[in-house]
Amino acid sequence: MLFRSRTSLSRPLSPPPHNTMGAGASAQIQASTMSETAKGFCNLFSPMAAKDAGGKVARVQGWMAIDPNGNGHVSLAEADGWLQKCLINFHAPNKDEAIRIWKCFRPSYIRAFNDAKDLSKKAGGAHGGDYVQKVEFRGLIAYFCLYAVMYDAFALIDGGGGDVDNKAGDDRRMTLEEWKKGASTVAGHGFAGLKAAAEGDLDAVFKEMNSGRDDAGKDAGKDNVVMLTEFTSFVEKKEVELGTAWGKLLNAGE
Repeated sequence: MLFRSRTSLSRPLSPPPHNTMGAGASAQIQASTMSETAKGFCNLFSPMAAKDAGGKVARVQGWMAIDPNGNGHVSLAEADGWLQKCLINFHAPNKDEAIRIWKCFRPSYIRAFNDAKDLSKKAGGAHGGDYVQKVEFRGLIAYFCLYAVMYDAFALIDGGGGDVDNKAGDDRRMTLEEWKKGASTVAGHGFAGLKAAAEGDLDAVFKEMNSGRDDAGKDAGKDNVVMLTEFTSFVEKKEVELGTAWGKLLNAGE
């Protein structure tokens, strides 16, 4: 069952669906074949990224919760804790369900955070180093959703089966065999570039994905597996190249 937003300090308001994360982005969520858990995560948080009055009010409330000391920036730990609290508040009194969902997508949070903390630098503003600034908050929310969907797709392939709720056999390393077996299952996840990749030359796509970077983005030389970082980098690159609604968010957070 999908989440339905309820208003509180750490629970986003729910603007009209077509405004979610900008025009067109919500339609991609609803039409996708991502897991119900991923759709629920996106439907809870993405209204805060809307470019309308409701989204702005929700971000004001959200920022007050994520930056309680008012210093104007947040760390990864603070953002991670905020996501958990939002889910706990939304699902109260079912804390176990909230923690389950929070854990499902946790490997994707650092990637979303690292992308968002550079947004003000791209825009010519002050760079916050290891922190996300208030001006980058909208981008952070959008990235939390989009990287959760990327991880949802990766988890479906990794291990040759399972999903983001059941990661039995997953090692965050995608082999060529796993890619060939699972590519068709993620073609409808909402990313146009991933759909094209899944319907194209799977060997060539895997070779392109296999950038030679490890899970921390460091040079690890060419190997025979695609790490989560490599997968998300590939999906982001293709989406930006195609100029989709999600690609525009990933390119600039706006």
